[in-house]
Amino acid sequence: MNTLSNQGGRCLQPDWVCPVTGFRVAFRPEWIRQQVGETLVANFYVIGGAIIYSCPEGFADITGVRQSLALNEAVAESVSGVNGQYLQIEDYAALEGVSQSARQYATNRLTANQRILALIFCNLSPLLSIAVKIGRRFNLSDKPIYVEGQYGDAAVRALKLCDPSLSGSDAFLFGQQTCIDRSNRSFSPVEVLSNESWNIQTPKFANRSVIVDRRILHSIAEGGIEREHIPMLEKMRPLFQAQLPHGSAIEYVIIDASRLGRGNRQGRIAFLESLKKWNRRFPLRAYILYHANASMHTAALLARPFLPFSVEIVRDLDHAFLMVSQDRQRPPSGQPRFSADVTAEDPNRRKIEQLLTYIGGIKWDREGGEPPMEITEDDPFYVLFQSIKLIKDEIDDLFAERKRLENKLLESQKMEAVGTLAGGIAHDFNNLLMGIQGRTSLLSLRMAPSHPHMEHIVAIEACIQSATHLTRQLLGFARGGKYEVRPVDINELLVASATMFGRTRKEIRIHTNLKRPSPVVAADRSQLEQVFLNLYINAWQAMPGGGDLYLDTGLVALDDAYCNPCQVKPGHYTKISVTDTGVGMDASIRQRIFDPFFTTKKMGRGTGLGLASAYGIIKNHEGIITVYSEVGHGTTFTIYLPLIDGAVWQPAPLARQLVEGAETILLVDDEELILGVGKALLEELGYDVMVARNGERAVEAVRRNGGDVQLVILDLIMPGMDGGRTFDCIRELQPAMPVILSSGYSPGGQTKAIMERGCNGFIQKPFNIYELSEQLRRVLDNRKATR
Repeated sequence: MNTLSNQGGRCLQPDWVCPVTGFRVAFRPEWIRQQVGETLVANFYVIGGAIIYSCPEGFADITGVRQSLALNEAVAESVSGVNGQYLQIEDYAALEGVSQSARQYATNRLTANQRILALIFCNLSPLLSIAVKIGRRFNLSDKPIYVEGQYGDAAVRALKLCDPSLSGSDAFLFGQQTCIDRSNRSFSPVEVLSNESWNIQTPKFANRSVIVDRRILHSIAEGGIEREHIPMLEKMRPLFQAQLPHGSAIEYVIIDASRLGRGNRQGRIAFLESLKKWNRRFPLRAYILYHANASMHTAALLARPFLPFSVEIVRDLDHAFLMVSQDRQRPPSGQPRFSADVTAEDPNRRKIEQLLTYIGGIKWDREGGEPPMEITEDDPFYVLFQSIKLIKDEIDDLFAERKRLENKLLESQKMEAVGTLAGGIAHDFNNLLMGIQGRTSLLSLRMAPSHPHMEHIVAIEACIQSATHLTRQLLGFARGGKYEVRPVDINELLVASATMFGRTRKEIRIHTNLKRPSPVVAADRSQLEQVFLNLYINAWQAMPGGGDLYLDTGLVALDDAYCNPCQVKPGHYTKISVTDTGVGMDASIRQRIFDPFFTTKKMGRGTGLGLASAYGIIKNHEGIITVYSEVGHGTTFTIYLPLIDGAVWQPAPLARQLVEGAETILLVDDEELILGVGKALLEELGYDVMVARNGERAVEAVRRNGGDVQLVILDLIMPGMDGGRTFDCIRELQPAMPVILSSGYSPGGQTKAIMERGCNGFIQKPFNIYELSEQLRRVLDNRKATR
């Protein structure tokens, strides 16, 4: 078999195939165009490994027939059938005549050959046809002899007679019986070119191609085509054309779509543009798909109006080749028109094409983008058109929802980034306030109430409280709070905070509609109280002339669709609504309402942290906060907090008095300022104090002096070994060692995690000497009581 070389230097292997059956065809140079005798030329082909095809040319005399039959025996040696048996087709289309002795000799030899299972004659002259039929009647070998019209009939007969054991599926070039063309009178093998460099193999898409009869590209595609695969296909097409002789070009593309997926829209659009580009250089007559599923069938129909060549969908490969064969019999200038097409006389043709154009023109990948189309209710396609519009409207709704969720996610990410910055600022600020508060407490203890400087001390402490409130707003936004989480009665907290607020805002009428029994949530009570007060203040400022404030609670169940964009878990939630009858707000204000430092008040009238803090606190409690408002119609803030079962915790009142002690305290902090003032406060209360500037030194101190240390005050945020790791190491050395956590900022819920691991208490910076003394005695006395 001949081997050619393409322009890229890779091996190009031509195959040959029977146009009627799809059987592979084998031949050698010494089998064809062989002069046997003076007037006879012999030609032999092996079809499908089980059929020998003989087509002699010229006049057959006895010498020529003897030499031809000898060559026939040599060809038979290559047949791969069972025990070398085969079928033989004798095609006499080019036989000009045969002598009587030659005819008798050939008949005897062929019928006596036991390896030949059946003889099939075709293209016989009338005289030879009569002779064969007479000879068949007197055939003594019981060998089946058939007389057919043209080669196509003979090939079909041979295919029926072929035992499956004589030729497996590998005998077919396309893996199955395939009819490429039956229009030729005699056998003419079809050339099929293939090359490994034409194949594409990726994890998502594969494509194997061959060129049939120098005009047809047959491809087996698998997977979904995407934009990234288009350059690979475009690289292959010039390679196809390079294999064809001058003047030849691929006119038909046949695709086995049985394993072809839809891919994505960008890939499909890019593929259509690529086909148009190919067609401009090498015009195609038809693009044919077979074994296409419903999805691919629809996609091909939608592509029809936008491609300058015919696009067809057929049942199988036979049908595809039949359509090509029919089209090739038309004049070259004729436009392709296949049996699958709607005929030009069909009155619905224009409407179908109009509808397909409308569908193809819709921008399915974006909201809107619907081309105009006029259609009346009496139109037979009206219902279909309305159904398509409904589908498009549903898709537009999905795009709108996706856009809303994307905006919500971007907003959440922005708040997270700003919150991290705010938390860092609040942490450093709290440490500074701790130093000022501690020194102020020490000064106040050494002064009599009547001292002239005492009023300045009181004023400094008031400033510290204001600054502390500001940092707590920052911490709330930064989601750095929620230090003491306990079961909280939402109704009681809502009423208590509203009552306190209402005492100073008489112009506001407060209405409540509360769910009974009272919902209970796990929360830091002081943090939620801060949220409610911020919402009340916002409502009061929106009602400068007075108005109504409505407080509602209830229970709801939230599903995945609602919770996932907010990054919370689905389940049962307490719903808290705070509604005012104020001036409301427009969309531009609503979009920024939770932004830190955003305020609509005049300079000096607000910090812009109240609602940002509320947002952060609710998020830190694994909840959701939303706002609804229209200009002139008031505002509603809705909060969702996870519902729990449990008894409500009631805080015990703290007495403002110094409680002294004599135990040894280990103070751990990385700030020299905190260590200095903290040591002074503890010593003022009568305690012996040891200090450690980081977690490693604290662990070492406990290891060496664990028996002498009665309590550890531990900072949370420290370089190297942080508070959490330090706490775990201390408890490994001294499992019963009391630890009080001290911090001004708790990123990522670290405080809660440590408290859940058994930490004895928490005190938030900045704290004064009274808060410190009460917390120390509570933890130390509890330890003594449990021994």
